[in-house]
Amino acid sequence: MPAGDGWKSQGAAERYKSVIGYIVPGRRDILDIIAKIATRQDIAKVRDEIKVLDLGCGNGDVTAEVLKLNGNASVSMVDYSDEMVALSKNRFKGHGRVRVMQHDLNEGLPAALLMDEFDAAVSCFALHHIEYDRRVKLYSDIYKALRPGSFFINGDMF
Repeated sequence: MPAGDGWKSQGAAERYKSVIGYIVPGRRDILDIIAKIATRQDIAKVRDEIKVLDLGCGNGDVTAEVLKLNGNASVSMVDYSDEMVALSKNRFKGHGRVRVMQHDLNEGLPAALLMDEFDAAVSCFALHHIEYDRRVKLYSDIYKALRPGSFFINGDMF
């Protein structure tokens, strides 16, 4: 998303939280499905800690579902909006397995995340905001950040 857009405006995150459940039918079901795939049992049996990358995390609804299904999961959350990042940091304050960072995904993944390996990358109703000509780089970075046999689960509208 380009700088100065609506996601940087004051109150954008709160407005989103108040309407998203109404404007996206079945959103709760989609969040649940994404979290179930991300925390699938075959990975949980191999590793003590599942590592999940939440892209365009917003206020952390996908992360909350992941943690509800697997309390040992470690989640790295990324969002463009300073407001959404602040909401997520507050929501998961004190949770040692969650890190939240502000970053424009139009630039691909942050370098720190490319140094890590994830069992799943998830996104829910966020990546349609990525500029069309920047998507290939982002998808390539996601692929690089995933362990072999891992999943990228994107619930979105295009």
